[in-house]
Amino acid sequence: MNILRGYQMIGFNHHQADYHIRGAVSLHGERKNAFYRLACGIGLSGFILSTCNRTEIYFNGTSSTRVSELWQSICPEVNFPNGIMVHHHGREMLTHLYEVACGLDAKVPGDNEILGQLKEAAQEARRAGTLDGIWQRITNSAIACSRKIRNSTNFNLGTTSIPYTISQKIREISGNTPRILVMGTGAMALLCIKYLNKHLPGRHLTVASRCPEKARRIAAETGGRSSLLPDPGTSLTRYDAVISALQLDQPVFHLPEGHTLIFDLGIPANFIASPHTRGYKHLDVLAAGVKITLGCRKTEVHKVELIIADFIQAWADWEEKRARITGSQNRVSCSLSA
Repeated sequence: MNILRGYQMIGFNHHQADYHIRGAVSLHGERKNAFYRLACGIGLSGFILSTCNRTEIYFNGTSSTRVSELWQSICPEVNFPNGIMVHHHGREMLTHLYEVACGLDAKVPGDNEILGQLKEAAQEARRAGTLDGIWQRITNSAIACSRKIRNSTNFNLGTTSIPYTISQKIREISGNTPRILVMGTGAMALLCIKYLNKHLPGRHLTVASRCPEKARRIAAETGGRSSLLPDPGTSLTRYDAVISALQLDQPVFHLPEGHTLIFDLGIPANFIASPHTRGYKHLDVLAAGVKITLGCRKTEVHKVELIIADFIQAWADWEEKRARITGSQNRVSCSLSA
């Protein structure tokens, strides 16, 4: 695959890095904007995929060493750990992206959120001016592969999701009419609210956000009340459960005393706490407890791998066709100039 020879990915993901490391090196908000600004200056083309399970930089046009140095300049307070940064290039990089896009490489296999996150990552890179034609083709191909898997297999069905697990844990400990605060209005927060409404219809829900308009809109749509995001020092003991899914640069909230359950879905973590603190559940702990319930999972994984192999072959066929056309055009050009 000659075209992909210089196309690479470096990153940290849930296989090697715990949530402390993933949070420290994550590229969200201004960090991501700063990276893209600097990337344009060194001729980097590509995109950043930064989620709760991974931060991966897909790139070409420069070296992995230069990209790593640029990344570390964005996170100067972090000592990048040796030995756990993942590095893929060429066909290996493409295969990895397909596995990520379809949820095969997810912490909870079959995770459905990643497809939307990949689309958003490509759009952000396009706006930043770093997504060239080949990268657009690569991301479009990965998205198409994911859709094919969703439409022709049961791989993305039959998993017990983290939001479902949270709703069941709250009902088990706090009963059917708990007072619940959801901090955040992103995709994960909305998914949690969806499961709360389905499994705890008698709950008393408060939706908190930095943006009062957004909090009011979502509260109205989901049958709750709205609130501004509480200050870090505000007591949360009035709630039976708090679900926090905020994108913060570092943990800022303190654990409340008493019985309040805390479900921290932030990367970096939103609460200052040990992952084993009583009543505190971080994303990684929740994911570890999620059970795969589909009995034919192994058969579905094999189907997924076959579809990915088909897409890899389709890419190779496209490269070969492109090389033939380019070679033919070059021969015609040489003939005309002779």
